[in-house]
Amino acid sequence: MLYEIRELDAPYWFNNEEVVRIQQLNLGYMQQKDIAEMVKACFRKPIDGEKVKSLNTTEMLEIIRDEYPNVAVTTKAKVELGRALVSLDYERKEHSHVAYYKAIPLRAA
Repeated sequence: MLYEIRELDAPYWFNNEEVVRIQQLNLGYMQQKDIAEMVKACFRKPIDGEKVKSLNTTEMLEIIRDEYPNVAVTTKAKVELGRALVSLDYERKEHSHVAYYKAIPLRAA
């Protein structure tokens, strides 16, 4: 392996396609608590008085997919995300039977 890196100038990191494939292979081993880790990696709670557009779970999953491409926007994923947001104490409002959470994406849209 050292020969490949030094002499053949082979990359020693994963490219984007390899990362996606690794995430696909690991998806079956992920636990529900992992969605909470994804929330922590992708969002933060607003500071008191900070203006924020509330997001529903579908919108939040789309943002999470930017970082974790293998996350599917399914009913199950929405429910798990909602549970994670409640456990992380995100402020929740309901409008027309849809829950919206005050969350700020960490990456600019």
